[in-house]
Amino acid sequence: IHSASTAARLSAPQPVMRELTDTELQTLVNAADDESRLALVALLSGISPEELVELTWAEVNTPAGIVQIVRPSPRELPMTPVLISMLGRMTETKRSEGEARLLTDPSGNPATLAYLDSLIAYAAHDAGLDQPAEVTPGVIRHTFIAFLVRQGLRFRDLARIVGPLPAAMTASYGALATVGTRRSLEETDLVIPALRNLSGILGIGARSTDSPSIVTNRDFKKPTAK
Repeated sequence: IHSASTAARLSAPQPVMRELTDTELQTLVNAADDESRLALVALLSGISPEELVELTWAEVNTPAGIVQIVRPSPRELPMTPVLISMLGRMTETKRSEGEARLLTDPSGNPATLAYLDSLIAYAAHDAGLDQPAEVTPGVIRHTFIAFLVRQGLRFRDLARIVGPLPAAMTASYGALATVGTRRSLEETDLVIPALRNLSGILGIGARSTDSPSIVTNRDFKKPTAK
C-alpha cells in the first residue's frame, strides 16, 4: 500500500489530446474563412502556435518558398503551394511588409495566442465539428505531428519541421511510429491530405518541380547558423 506522500509524488496521468480525422480536418479547412484557413495551413506546415503569432512578413520568402522561423526554435520551413496561395491572398487585404505580423486582430494589432485560439474555435463551430471546444491550435499541431510520425519520419528530421519537442512528448509520439527503419525527410510526405484536397478549392494546379516558388522535400535546407 502506497503512503499518501508516495502517492503525492506519482505523476498525474497525461490527458490524451484529440487527433482530428481526415474528414474532420478536411471539413474544418474547407469551412474556414481566409484568416482562419491561413492559421490552419500554417499549423499544418509545422509552425507552432507560439511561432505563428510572432511571425512577420519579413520572415516569409515566397519566391524562395521558405519561411524563416526566428524564435523560439530557429529553422527554415519549406512552403507548400497551398501556403504560398494563402499568403498571396492575405497580401491583398493586409499590410504585408517588413515587421508587420502575419496574423493581426480586427483592430490591426498583433495577434495573441488567445486570438489564435478564437480563430480556430470559431472555425470548428462553423464547420459543425463534434465537440468543437476541444479543437485548439494544439490539437491541429498534434494532428500534423502524428501524421508525420506515423509515416516513420526520423525524430531528428521531425524537429527540423516542427521544432524540438520535450523528451516526454517525443516518447509519447514514439508509440505512434511504425516499427522498422525510419524514413528520411526526403522520403516523407509533408502535405497532410486535407491540404492536398484544398488545392482544388484555391485553384492551385498540380505541383511543378520546375517552379522556383515551390519547395519539394528534396529542396529542404537545414537552418542557417546565426
